[in-house]
Amino acid sequence: MGFEPTTHGLKGRCSATELPAHPLGAVIIRNVRWERIWYPRDPLGKALSLALAPLSWIYAAGWQVYLQAYRSGLKRQFVPPLPTICVGNLEVGGSGKTPVAIALVRMLKEIGYSPALSLSGYGSAASQGVTPLAPEQPVEALIHGDESALARAKLPDVPLLIGRRRTEAAKLAPTLGADVLVLDDGFQHLPLARTLDLIVWQPERTNRRCLPAGPLREPEANVRRAAALLLPSGATPPPYGLPAFFYERRLGPLRCIQTNATVSVQDAPKRVVAVSAIARPERFRASLESLGFEVEEELAFPDHSSLSHARFDDRKTYVCTEKDAVKLEDREDLAQVFALESDVEFVDSDALVAFLRPKLEEAK
Repeated sequence: MGFEPTTHGLKGRCSATELPAHPLGAVIIRNVRWERIWYPRDPLGKALSLALAPLSWIYAAGWQVYLQAYRSGLKRQFVPPLPTICVGNLEVGGSGKTPVAIALVRMLKEIGYSPALSLSGYGSAASQGVTPLAPEQPVEALIHGDESALARAKLPDVPLLIGRRRTEAAKLAPTLGADVLVLDDGFQHLPLARTLDLIVWQPERTNRRCLPAGPLREPEANVRRAAALLLPSGATPPPYGLPAFFYERRLGPLRCIQTNATVSVQDAPKRVVAVSAIARPERFRASLESLGFEVEEELAFPDHSSLSHARFDDRKTYVCTEKDAVKLEDREDLAQVFALESDVEFVDSDALVAFLRPKLEEAK
């Protein structure tokens, strides 16, 4: 399938992930996006999710067999040479793990640790191995992935390890001066043992089926493998008996990508075009609307798209996510394209520190 964006007006909605090239998708749900099934809002989406439920049962059973191989000792985990924290989730994409992982790295630095951050580099050539990058070493979105480039922009003084070989990343982290490793994603990466797993929980999830009928990578009850949950402020924790810590997302100001000048939300034009290449573009639209913007149009590309197809009309004002902005910075047609800056902060960082520190010290 192609990677052209879909454009919707004020009443339109769209999702960012195209169907993978899979025979089942081609035969049964051709031209329907997976997120219409995973987060159904109409009878067709619900019917397709129900029809795929038997495949979800098979997938879930296979995952549980794989998990049991590690629990029984049939497969062995690599124990890393430094304390390791995973910021993971249960669903495919769109849970905001990277901003939360960045916030955790900042918090660890503030209390005296020297953390390194491991990212998968999803969608880039760097994802196939592991690329260690010292503090201040440049990261390019097209080479290392958009999430890696965002992490470098937010954490210029932190070593990064980019690629899916998380065991190798854990081996290399001490050579970069790190005394604790934070994994952005990786809850399902069982070959690497972690000191503890923190799950970014999505409280609005209504479809609790595993792939392909739902968004879950493994059965929801497996969240009990984690040490704690991280939830948006005001959310209700699920009934799994895990400690819960809350975070808030701070939005604004807007930054002109071409000039790097910032403008407050209050002073920015109120009619905007939302541009995103994320798994859940409706969340970005909701963020803009919560700030008082009128979204007259949406350009929603597949998650992690390079945005090379995006075209900008200088008669309109465009706003994109920070993750997407790192892929646009070398272009010259960005006078009216702004990034909505955002940061995650923990509501009670002292409580989270008190929870983490003993476990990290014990793991040294």
